[in-house]
Formats: sequence, C-alpha cells, structure tokens
Amino acid sequence: MYENEIYPEIVPSLRRISGKGFRVFLATSKPRVFAAQILDHFDLTQFFEAVHGSELDGRLSDKGELVAHILDSENLDPRTTIIVGDRSHDIFGGKRNGIMTAAVSYGYGSREEIAEAMPDLVFDSLPELAEFLELKAALNNS
Repeated sequence: MYENEIYPEIVPSLRRISGKGFRVFLATSKPRVFAAQILDHFDLTQFFEAVHGSELDGRLSDKGELVAHILDSENLDPRTTIIVGDRSHDIFGGKRNGIMTAAVSYGYGSREEIAEAMPDLVFDSLPELAEFLELKAALNNS
C-alpha cells in the first residue's frame, strides 16, 4: 500500500492549487479507506477537502458513479468542475457527468489510452495544470 512514490512536482503544485482557494477532492477507484491512509502516509491529506473512493462492499467502484456521488455530496456545479486523471476511466467518468476532463500524460495510463478517451485537455506536468487553473479563475473573475 505504501510502495508508491510521489512525483517531485506534486507537493508544490498541490500547495499552489489549494492555496488559490480551489476545492480539491480525491476521486479514486481504490477503496476510500485505503486511499485516505495512503494520503496520510505521504502527508498529502492537507491538500484535499475530502477523499472519495470505492467502498469495500463494491459501491462506487464505477468512476462515473463515483463522480456523480462527489458532485452531489459536495454540492459541486458541473459547469465549474474538472476531473484530472491518468486513465481513460477517469475521463469517461467525467464525461458521463458533464464536467470538463483533463488527462495527465504521466501516471499509469499510456498516451494511446489517454488519446482514445479524448479528454478536453492534456497536461504534461502538474505545474501546467496549476497554471491553467489560475488563468481560468482569473478569466472567470474578470
């Protein structure tokens, strides 16, 4: 469970994103209880408002259902919500719920898998994502 490594850009980028007031949630297919422990282990919990994942009984294991659950339980507006993921099921889950989709080119998914999912955006690094969010917020506030 703790054999993961965090990317070098993760902490400063998450600090930048959460520091700008963006609401950040984890949406994982992993069981929520284990995902929370992993975030705690790597001292990343501080950057997330909530951790959402599948339940041990199998509920919310479908990414589309999970995204719908998060939108509802966190009272999020689909027009201002974006899902960022590294696998096609992240993109498909976002599309099923009418939210903007972004893929990262690093992680577990291949470039081919990401391209086939046709996300709205693709980022090669987390700092690129942070910059995009800041620019989008600035445009929305002007």
